Amino acid sequence: MYRLVPVHRDTGTIGLQPGLTDIGRETLGELGDEVLETIHRSQHAQVQLEGSRVLLTRLGSNPTGVRCRGAAWKWLAQHETVELADDMELAFSKSKRLIAQSTFVLRRTPTVGSEGASKSEPSGQPEPGVEAAPALVNKRPPAGETHEPCKRPKAGPPHGAFVIVLSDGEDEPMPDRKAQIDADEKLARQLQQQDEQMASDEHQYPSSWPVAASGSEWQRPAPLQSRSIRERIRDGWITWDGVEPLSDWLDAVRPSRVPAQSCAWVAVHNREPGSRGFGEQQWNGPFDEAPYLAALGKIEAVIDSGSGKGVSAKDKQACVDSLLETAKQQGLTSGKWMVFVMPAVADAVWADVARATAEGELGSDAKIAPTLGTEKPAVLCCAYVHDFRDRAELKRVLLAFRALMEKHGVEVTAGFKPDVLTHLGITKGEEQHGRFPQARQRLADSGHTTVHRVDEVLHDKWDESHV
Repeated sequence: MYRLVPVHRDTGTIGLQPGLTDIGRETLGELGDEVLETIHRSQHAQVQLEGSRVLLTRLGSNPTGVRCRGAAWKWLAQHETVELADDMELAFSKSKRLIAQSTFVLRRTPTVGSEGASKSEPSGQPEPGVEAAPALVNKRPPAGETHEPCKRPKAGPPHGAFVIVLSDGEDEPMPDRKAQIDADEKLARQLQQQDEQMASDEHQYPSSWPVAASGSEWQRPAPLQSRSIRERIRDGWITWDGVEPLSDWLDAVRPSRVPAQSCAWVAVHNREPGSRGFGEQQWNGPFDEAPYLAALGKIEAVIDSGSGKGVSAKDKQACVDSLLETAKQQGLTSGKWMVFVMPAVADAVWADVARATAEGELGSDAKIAPTLGTEKPAVLCCAYVHDFRDRAELKRVLLAFRALMEKHGVEVTAGFKPDVLTHLGITKGEEQHGRFPQARQRLADSGHTTVHRVDEVLHDKWDESHV
């Protein structure tokens, strides 16, 4: 177990349990009013305990600093994460006057042995007045202790390494500081470029991955349980591989543990071939927008004509119908029911949705956006259908999705969106790019980002052109 122990006070120690611990005014209440004025009310920072690893993430806009004892402070950027070692110091105020008062040190509490020996068992210590017998060389040490290892000369650290002094007195050579800083800066630039390219509800990443991959694709070695979140991210996704036990995976990659700045989606596939939701669309990428440009060009031509009449609802609907027809011809038939959930309930919602999908009770796939570090009031969760032409399946998945959401007080209202519209970038509230951007903008702004409303499907009021 780890603790954050105040450096200049005898009270106010913060115990760290496995998982996430929020650091805010509630946990730092004994720092005093003057310091608390500089602390975020609920989430100033967050500490994540993964086995023996302790990760610190700065969440709020106020300073959070770390250092090895006696070294200079490193002040974290917002949403930056660092790994802590024993005896490292943390500060939650940058003010020279208040920094000492807000400083904690990370301490590890031993978990083996006990504080006192039982009276009914030998303690391993001589009784008062009794001379201790010489210890035998092969005597088994008491629980929690080991014989002192043979003394061997220590090899010095590699040239160019710097050393962090740990609490057990051992020296741990670390990589060259400048090289590490350069690597971190390069990674930060890459993540920033990813962030700038992400589109609103679907980001830059295609939402229609292969729905029913062949069995041989999933025959890979079982993943290590100790993998970090960052090690699990592949091309902006964390996807369950079907090898790691689902319960373990769900616990390890809760949305609240996954940084939104470096991962777009957490996802699962339907793993039950006999279930109704299991299926595979014919299209398997990459996406080519060329066949769709003719329909978009007609809308763009009306806009460019400057006739003053504008684009009629009939013209917009005809364009969407043409896009869907082309998607059918290409086999790009997947789509998703969407719902926006508050970060506070995202972990619980996702656990139910992911399990129902993997066990064949929902649709072909499901995904959710991470919540760690997000500033959005709600994140998107999607339940996929592999063929938007299948009315019965669209309705079945919607009913199952609604039932899961009702358990958490969440209402499904966002509608059904075919993946072809996502690939074309037709997303409400987003600036449109590519050829014929005005046409895409008109479709997005007029509500043509979805093709089925929830109430239409529930009451079987289908638009024949969309199926």
